[in-house]
Amino acid sequence: MAECPFCRTEVHNEATICKSCGAEKVDTFWGNFNHNLKKNQHAAIRILAIPGLLVGALVGVSVGTNTTAFIGGIAFVFGFAATVALPSFLRTLIFERNKTYWYR
Repeated sequence: MAECPFCRTEVHNEATICKSCGAEKVDTFWGNFNHNLKKNQHAAIRILAIPGLLVGALVGVSVGTNTTAFIGGIAFVFGFAATVALPSFLRTLIFERNKTYWYR
């Protein structure tokens, strides 16, 4: 039996949610990544939005001038998304890989 770190209630090892307080147990890479992305999304967008837009625009323009504007637009979107999501991905990969965390 595991113990919920928030309310100290015993939780079955197979359970993913504490029935007393609703805390969620996550033990997969993508689950931890999703929680990190949600937690850091507002700060990442504030801090990295302008550099992400610039990187995305530069890649989009350079790709778009060599091929078509549609591919440049796709490159712009991927450049912006990668700039915003990269910090959460690296944090999860380095610090929270194969670990169990509880989130509320």
